[in-house]
Amino acid sequence: MPSTTHRDAFHFDHPVASYWEATAEPLGIDTAPLAGNVQCDVAVIGAGYTGLAAALRLRSEYGMDVRVLEAAEPGWGASGRNGGFSCIGCHKRSYSSLIKSYGLADTRHFYATMKEAVGRVADLCAAHGIDAWLNQGGEISLAHLPSRWAELEEERYIMAYVFGEKLELLSVDQLKARGLWAP
Repeated sequence: MPSTTHRDAFHFDHPVASYWEATAEPLGIDTAPLAGNVQCDVAVIGAGYTGLAAALRLRSEYGMDVRVLEAAEPGWGASGRNGGFSCIGCHKRSYSSLIKSYGLADTRHFYATMKEAVGRVADLCAAHGIDAWLNQGGEISLAHLPSRWAELEEERYIMAYVFGEKLELLSVDQLKARGLWAP
């Protein structure tokens, strides 16, 4: 049976090259394997973005005794090998499609949840002095084919009238003027 993961996904002794790992400061924490039996309120499995955020919230907001267990090093897996994007719109379906499937209220809730998550990342960075090179100046979606332009126009309309967000559509010349175009 073929594997669902990359052949190097769990080779902790020979990790795939990671820009994050190569450029990050040393962790400055002890990441030795767990020795013996340990008592805690919650054990979080995995020290990626999700696991660390969950552990931090359980500790800071609820005062729980939390242990984070990681098979490799914190951020070793997908969290340390992605582009580091924290943005709204991490879904393939259009908002009009989501509204048709789930209704206006649930789609608005979905959007608000994504927006809150992006804000939470910024708040965590500020509260803990994390220099994550945050850029909160907006997002860019590109029409990679001329036929996709109509989809962006529809999204702009829905974003304005459903979510109260203003989107700007830029022509190729406008992208060039902003330094956002390459042949």
